Amino acid sequence: MNYDKLLEIVKKEVYARKFESDKVTAGAVASVLVTKDNNIYTGVCVVMDCALGTCAERSAAFQMIKNNETEIKTILTIGRNGYIYPPCGACLELIKLINPNNKNTQFYISKNQTLNLNQLMIKNWQDKEKMEKY
Repeated sequence: MNYDKLLEIVKKEVYARKFESDKVTAGAVASVLVTKDNNIYTGVCVVMDCALGTCAERSAAFQMIKNNETEIKTILTIGRNGYIYPPCGACLELIKLINPNNKNTQFYISKNQTLNLNQLMIKNWQDKEKMEKY
């Protein structure tokens, strides 16, 4: 699925809802992911005054897992502010751990460029062979 189609889908999510209270904001960032079976899942971020919130990528991944899928081909994440967002470390870690093939997942970092999970996650805490002892 190309960038324009993914953008059309994710824009519907990011502009469809806006929830704000004095302690929680939800929906300012949305993500769309495409699985190896070409199924589409979306999610929105939830930001809280405590550490219980979640990113849009993880929200979409949880929907995917709920439907017994784990392998992701592509992810696009945008903000209501018009920016394309790269994934954070927690999102990369979740995506890596749920399926080893997700090392090939392509993340849009601009309209015309994607990077795979390995390119974004340059150091892996599980790869002891590449770590240095103190």
